[in-house]
Amino acid sequence: MLLHNLLFYFENSKIELEKEVDPDKYTYLDMLETCSKQLDIYTVGMHIMYGDEMRVTCDADLLQMFQGSHNEMNIHIFVYEDKSTRPVSFKLPKHIEGSEKEIENQSHDGLGRIERTGKERQNQSTNDFQCLPDNTLIDKTAPQPNEVEPHPHQSPIKKKGRVENDDKQRRVRGMNKNKRVAALKNDDQLEVTFYKNRAVGPNHEAFSRHLGRIVRDFNICSVRVHSWKEIGEQEKSHMWAAIKEKFKNDNMEDHRKDALCHMRSLWNNWRSLLNRKYIKPYNSVQDILKKKPIEIQDQEDWEWLVKNHFQASSFKEKSERNSKNRKQPRMPHRTGSKPMREIAYQMGGKNGHEPNLAEMWFSTRKKGEKLVEPKEQETYDQLVQTIQSNPEMSNLEIIETCFGPQVKNHVLLYGGGVRPKELKLASSSKNELEEENKMLKDRVKALEDAFKEFMQFRSQDQPSTSQSIEVNEATRL
Repeated sequence: MLLHNLLFYFENSKIELEKEVDPDKYTYLDMLETCSKQLDIYTVGMHIMYGDEMRVTCDADLLQMFQGSHNEMNIHIFVYEDKSTRPVSFKLPKHIEGSEKEIENQSHDGLGRIERTGKERQNQSTNDFQCLPDNTLIDKTAPQPNEVEPHPHQSPIKKKGRVENDDKQRRVRGMNKNKRVAALKNDDQLEVTFYKNRAVGPNHEAFSRHLGRIVRDFNICSVRVHSWKEIGEQEKSHMWAAIKEKFKNDNMEDHRKDALCHMRSLWNNWRSLLNRKYIKPYNSVQDILKKKPIEIQDQEDWEWLVKNHFQASSFKEKSERNSKNRKQPRMPHRTGSKPMREIAYQMGGKNGHEPNLAEMWFSTRKKGEKLVEPKEQETYDQLVQTIQSNPEMSNLEIIETCFGPQVKNHVLLYGGGVRPKELKLASSSKNELEEENKMLKDRVKALEDAFKEFMQFRSQDQPSTSQSIEVNEATRL
């Protein structure tokens, strides 16, 4: 099983690292303990996010995070303070069993209640503590989550294979706030750079999150469609206007198609998330209809989506086929959520010196400064040998030689945004240019040879011409 490195980023620019975390043993309480190193979690509310603003609020969300990142070595987690969110309303086992000084320093529990001193805690009976199913210990006398009014986004903790407390509202994905874009003043825009058909540079994350918000906005993007192709041009023009309002580029209009393709990918990922999180865990349609996601505001839209799309036999067959494909053995990258295009851009692409495929493979699969898996090293050696022995081969030909045919919407080591068709056209155009260049060189060489022959003929004919002129002059005299 792949162990993960969790990198926690806090607003005070501090970073906490949890190395080689086992997904089967790591719990939400462990994550709260890490957050408590930088925040007073009992007095300050917080949002814990990963990926495209996916929120972690319980073990169910944590399980979802690990399942969605099973191919990634590093998982980047962002922790933000939020006064509108309730602080943690129960004591962590670490703080219950801590020193008297640590407990005495906690004057209240975040809900206005006075905490007992460390000496009083020593006099507690063992009956005041409760052992959770994961063998962690909590203080039953501390305020528990069910003693306060539940947060609108809260749901019961879900364990593998089943959903508990089905009558309570399910905790859903947190709001994608995209604070960098939200903080823009009127007429302010963020500069965005495009590379390999997608955004790169300092603002690429804000750009992707902005696109993610747009495709989830039912006022812009209709819910009652089966595929992206059914979304009309009017809606797509509205989406493009929403992008241009916040981002700018010297040739912005040239990237309209690229931005819409990126949005299509994000839209498909969102639909896949709905299926994975709100459809598959339940057995009956009635249960599914009760678990409407918060981002879908109209219950009728959710019913249409469930009955006409997710329950369709064609969709179920495609979903099952994709699930089997994802279970195929792979060699996952170790770059976390950082896109391939951003890595290539930073490795020289921004200066016009794109790294070769062997360099990209090593940079995205290395652990420390070396490849640790034998299969990864074998693949790297194969790439190096193929590149050195066949310098005329295109990148797509090298990839398909080492990894097999590429699917229509993705090319290994290129990430999203680059399709095999585009690489073939680029390779074809390159070959055509090389042929045309060769023909021009041949024509220039032929002209040079003809000019040399002419100059030689003229130099040989020059003496006889001079003698004729001298004879004519003598005769005339």
